[in-house]
Amino acid sequence: MSRRVTIFSLATVELIRDLANQGKSSSEIAEMIGSTAASVRVRCSQLKIKLTPGRPRLPQTRPRHIPEPKLVLYMRPAIYAALKRKAARIQKSPHQLAEALLEAVIKSDIYDAVLDESE
Repeated sequence: MSRRVTIFSLATVELIRDLANQGKSSSEIAEMIGSTAASVRVRCSQLKIKLTPGRPRLPQTRPRHIPEPKLVLYMRPAIYAALKRKAARIQKSPHQLAEALLEAVIKSDIYDAVLDESE
């Protein structure tokens, strides 16, 4: 009686997962493990391993970085110097302090109080 050889051992399945994540095709994987492409496709289907021939799958991470809108401000040198001094006292950059101040005004909707035109 001949003994049946197990091609899809636990170690082989892990290798298949790694190779599939690298974008290897079923025929490339089959050649590496000594099987047929059809058998690899069937086993991958059974184990819910996605085969994406020709291109590596990227790890599931956060979405691509979308650049945030920028706001460029011009202010009088004396005002910038005061902002810079305050930022240094609270150990922030002038950019960080200006951003925090604008966010606070917007979130609290205190435009009128900040832009008190009576003075």
